[in-house]
Parts: sequence; C-alpha cells; structure tokens
Amino acid sequence: ASQQIVTEAFAEELAIEARGAVTPARTRMREMECYRKDGSTVWVETTMSFLRDSDGKILETVNVLRDITDRKKAEEELLVKHNAMEKSITAMVISDIQGTVTYLNEASLRLWKIETKQDVIGQSFWALLRLEDTAVADEIARTMIETGSWQGIGRAAGRERV
Repeated sequence: ASQQIVTEAFAEELAIEARGAVTPARTRMREMECYRKDGSTVWVETTMSFLRDSDGKILETVNVLRDITDRKKAEEELLVKHNAMEKSITAMVISDIQGTVTYLNEASLRLWKIETKQDVIGQSFWALLRLEDTAVADEIARTMIETGSWQGIGRAAGRERV
C-alpha cells in the first residue's frame, strides 16, 4: 500500500510537470505506515522533490524519509485522552493562567446548562462559576496556583451546587 501511495504521488507530480504548472522548488510531503521485513510497522514522513538542471528539466528525485512512529503514538495517546475527557461524566474546565477558559467538556455544558462550548471559551472561568462565597473562590485560586488543580464543592450564585 505504501509503495502504491508513493507511485501515485510521483505520477501526480509528473502530471503537474506535463501541464507546465511547474514550481521548481515544489516538494510533496506524505505520511504513511510502512511494513518492515520482520512484519512490524513504522510510520514515516516522506518528502519528495526534484533535482533540476539549469533549464528546469528534472534530473533526479530526492526523497527524504523520517521516522515519525513516536509522534504518531503520541498523537494517538492524546486522542484517547481527549475522548476520555470529552465523554467523562465529570465536568472539566481548563483555563490559562489568567483564568480564561480554553476548554470544557460535554459534562460541563450539561452542569452549567450552556448550549455550546463557544459560549464559554475565551470567557473568564470566574464568571462561569459565579461563586457566592468569595472565600471559596480565593481557596480555588490559591489551590490551583499551588497544585495545578482544584476539586471540591462550592455554591454558585443562582445555580445548583457546583
């Protein structure tokens, strides 16, 4: 399958050349999973370009392969974690150091009766909570700065328990 992908990419590049739509410094990058002789797989990023003479005629192709297996594994792990957070029954909100909401999961939308994530992302975390007790808000802020997270119960103004 990987050889077919490379062959098709090469044919597409030659077709571009034949149409005269030549950009001499053009490169083509692909990611593909390849099989090793022992049957295991490796993910590679391949970059293909042409070496040309002074008239722009193709002399050779230059292909550079880079092993991206670790990156692909990390991407897969991130996707699994993202999906776990998104589908969790626990409300999760992530904010930057200034307290601006950058992410919230579906459980948060249900908890605070918010229609869409876009209604909250970019807004203040503290405005989202609207805590009645400022001492609790201070405790949350202090704990988050010291430990990076907070878990507990507070009473939101005009809302059920948070």
